[in-house]
Formats: sequence, structure tokens, C-alpha cells
Amino acid sequence: MTGQEVIELIGLDRAKPVDFKGEKLLESESIVIEQIDKFGIDSVYFNTDDKGNSFPAVFLKKVDSFDVKTLQKIVDIHKKVWNYKKVLFLYVYSDVELRIYNCSEKPLIKKENTDYEKELENIEIKTYLFSDKKQLKELINLFSRIAIDSGVIWTLEEAQFIRDKINLQRRVDKYMVESLVNTANQLKQQGLKIEFIHKIILRSLFLLYLEDRGATDEKLYGQIKKGAKSYFDILSDVKATYCLFERLEEDFNGNVFTIEKGEKISVEQLRLIQKCFISGNDNTPQIKLFEKWRLFDFSIIQIELLSEIYENFLFKTDPKLKKKTGTYYTPPSLVEFILNEKLPINKIDKNYNVKILDPSCGSGIFLVQSFKRLVKRYENHHKEKLSDFNTLKKLLTDNIFGIELH
Repeated sequence: MTGQEVIELIGLDRAKPVDFKGEKLLESESIVIEQIDKFGIDSVYFNTDDKGNSFPAVFLKKVDSFDVKTLQKIVDIHKKVWNYKKVLFLYVYSDVELRIYNCSEKPLIKKENTDYEKELENIEIKTYLFSDKKQLKELINLFSRIAIDSGVIWTLEEAQFIRDKINLQRRVDKYMVESLVNTANQLKQQGLKIEFIHKIILRSLFLLYLEDRGATDEKLYGQIKKGAKSYFDILSDVKATYCLFERLEEDFNGNVFTIEKGEKISVEQLRLIQKCFISGNDNTPQIKLFEKWRLFDFSIIQIELLSEIYENFLFKTDPKLKKKTGTYYTPPSLVEFILNEKLPINKIDKNYNVKILDPSCGSGIFLVQSFKRLVKRYENHHKEKLSDFNTLKKLLTDNIFGIELH
């Protein structure tokens, strides 16, 4: 059997190509395909619930063989999918085998002299050879479209090996929170106050998000420090770091970059923050990485996930905060569930002049998701992509309102 015949056999020929264009896509599917078009995958299989909501379940990639160059590509794809968080499985297949990778597992760290075949075994769930009838039978039972839709891997005894390998604590949000908490604890041990640690880490999160989304560039960093091309180049210099914060304090409202009297941090402490965002901080020593390699990619990490990560980080490093402020974390799945009922996005609902008020908005997760949906409704109404800044700003200021004590 060829690779394509096996994909048809397990029912995943229904996966939507990432270059798919046309009216047959659901609104939620078109949003996902737009988000993942640069991941390097070929198609995505969507699981659709009884209300017509569609969720990405499996990413698929066809390859000629599993040579070194292909394995390097798989490492890059896996890192992007891990940062995306929404999918557990990456199926990569040739005409002789299918390899299933675990997208809940932390990506491989690219370092010198990497044995990709060996290292990828750490994130591989299983390899299925098409010539082996016993393996093919197991593939159909555990990883077919029907198996994915019904969720049998969470119940069948023979699927225990899959459950053993899927550790949701290694997903991007959980691992980033763990890294931030470890970094905060180390900085606290060195004498920094927790309130200041929260501020410096929030600034870093926000700056990296802006950088990866193209809102800051080498021109800005070069004005702050000669030769600097990224925030990490700035972080190697305390004076330059605070010059950047002062510059951004002028550009942004709110209090993210407001510099408090008496703030003081060392180069070594800034390097701890740098390590946290480059390779994560699991209390292990820094290793020599490929140039420009970075674990967390904020061009892929969704903005609502950033809110979730920061809220969890706050609660874990300051347990009294929840009781003191009455703050409770709202999971993105609940936000999506409520908005699917109250503010659906589809080809029918095109009214974008809808007032949204969250009287206790926290980090703004409901407001961010609501605004995204209003933008999509605007695009559906006008049948064109909305990229004009003034129109986006008006849509935001006319319709999105939030109140927050803390």
C-alpha cells in the first residue's frame, strides 16, 4: 500500500489542505488554516462537534523519506505545532511508513552535533510500517479518523502506551509557566521583590510578543544600543534595557512599562530572564544552541494563551493574590464556549457593531476574543481582509469595553 492509500484507509483523506480555498470551509476552519499556513504541513484534520463547531485534531505531512534533511524539517514543524498548542498529533508519512509525533511534548533543542533520528524518538509516539499487517491493524484501531473522533485513546486498555507519552504538563502554556516560576524563584532568592519580578517578566513577555509579531524591529533596538537586533541583545546591558523601557513607557498607555523608583537589576539577573525565554528554565544549566534558535515563538502563541500564562504565573508566585483581589482564572475553552453561543462567527452573522462589556475583565481574555470575532464579522460583511489601522481602531473603541480593579 502507498502512503496515500493508508491515509484513505484510516479516513484522514478528509483532512483539509492548508492551501484550500473555497466556500466549503467552515469559518472556524478557515481561521485555523490562515494561522498555520507557514507551519510546513500539508493538511489538517478537523473534528466537528454536534453544534457544528470545528477543531483541529491532526496535522499531516507527506515526505519522500526520513533522511536527515527531512528529520530537521520535522523538528521545525513540531516546534511550531507545540507553540500553537491546539493539536496533539503530527502524522508524517512516506510510502512505506507513518510516524506519529507527540505535540504535547517540549520540542527538541537544536544544538551542535544533534543526532536527529535518536532525539526525535523522545517526541515520537509510534512508527507504523505499512508492510506489517499487525501494525496496520493497530494504526486503524487507535489513530484512524473514527478513533480520533470517538477519543478511544483515552479509554482503551491497548492505548495505554499513548496516554503514558502524552504529558499535558509539557505543553507550551504549562512549560512556560513552569519556566517563569523557576526564574521568579531564582530572582527572589537573589533578593528581588516579587512585585518587581512580576513587572520585569511581564515587560519581557509583552516585548517578545511585539517583536515576533513585527511591531518592534532592528531599527528601534539599534537606536537603543548599537548593533542590537532583538530584545535579547538589549537584555545583555542594564542601561540599554532601561532606555528601552523608558522609550516604550512613552509609546504605550497602561502601566506595563512604568518604571518605579528604586528599580535595580543586574546583568546576571537579566541573563536568567533571557535563558527563560530562549530555552526555558527547568533548573538545568544553559547549553550552547544554534544561533537564533528559540523555544518559544510568540508569532504563533495565541494572544489569549499569553493572558492564561501570565495569570497562572501570578497565582503560582503570589498565592495570596487570588484571595486578596478575588481574581479567578478563565480558561480559553470556556471563553470560546460562551462566545460560540453569544457571538458566533459564520457566514450568516455579519453584524460587527455589537457592544461588548466585561465588568471584571482581568487580563482581557473575553475582550480579546470578542474583538477578533468582530473583525471576522466585518470581513464577512465586506468580503475583504481588514488591515486598515483606523478602521480596526474604530471597531475596537466603539465596541469593546472592560473594567478591572487590579
